[in-house]
Amino acid sequence: MPESLKTIGGGAFYGCTGLTSISFPESLETIGGFSGCTGLTSISLPESLKTIGGSAFRGCTGLTSISLPESLETIGGGAFRGCTGLTSISLPESLKTIGESAFYGCTGLTSISFPESLETIGGWAFLGCTGLTSISFPESLETIGEDAFRDCTGLTSISFPESLEIIGESAFYDCTSLTSISFPESLEIIGSYAFRGCTGLTSISFPESLEIIGSYAFRGCTGLTLVTCNAIVPPIVENLSFDNYTLNHGTLYVPSVSIQKYQNDPWWRYFQNIQGI
Repeated sequence: MPESLKTIGGGAFYGCTGLTSISFPESLETIGGFSGCTGLTSISLPESLKTIGGSAFRGCTGLTSISLPESLETIGGGAFRGCTGLTSISLPESLKTIGESAFYGCTGLTSISFPESLETIGGWAFLGCTGLTSISFPESLETIGEDAFRDCTGLTSISFPESLEIIGESAFYDCTSLTSISFPESLEIIGSYAFRGCTGLTSISFPESLEIIGSYAFRGCTGLTLVTCNAIVPPIVENLSFDNYTLNHGTLYVPSVSIQKYQNDPWWRYFQNIQGI
């Protein structure tokens, strides 16, 4: 490849299964086009690179390691989707966006370190990454997209950053091994189905900042018996956000000055046991 090359477009080397290694020039800024190159085992990307395009390395099942440059700002949608050989990846401090489905179905991925520069994790970004066991998010993160970590059945704990405002729809749907969650004081919206089917959860505490809990957000969380909501004004709760078992057998703790507000609320009142804190 010439030293002046800046862009490799989508589909450029699509399905070149015999390709085992590749050397990129230091001029390269945007890369795509290696989807289905199953013979690739490792990639070293140049320090000039800013964007990994959509589906750039999708289905490269032989890929076990990637070296990402400190210049990288965006990982596009589906960039490493189905790269089942990947076990770990180190994301550079320059990265701001992980696109939709970027690591969808990377079942071999056991750990990932998010940089402090990261602002957005797109929808379906890590859906079905069953090997992930824990995640620590950076303080810069503002949005976790819909279905971002759905079916990550190996996840046991999550600590969210104080910058986070929105957890998208179905973001952690069916993360059945999840036993603990720490919500930040910045959180405003928990999307519909966000934690549906997280059967390992036994307790949760909502911050004072919370405004909306979406429909079915904690439906099917059959072990959830302790719910604390620190909001003085009861957050809006949409349809069937909690499981019937939680409502009938769990305890809801709220600010003492707000007990009556919760008891009179159109939805929170369905908790049979509301106590002050």
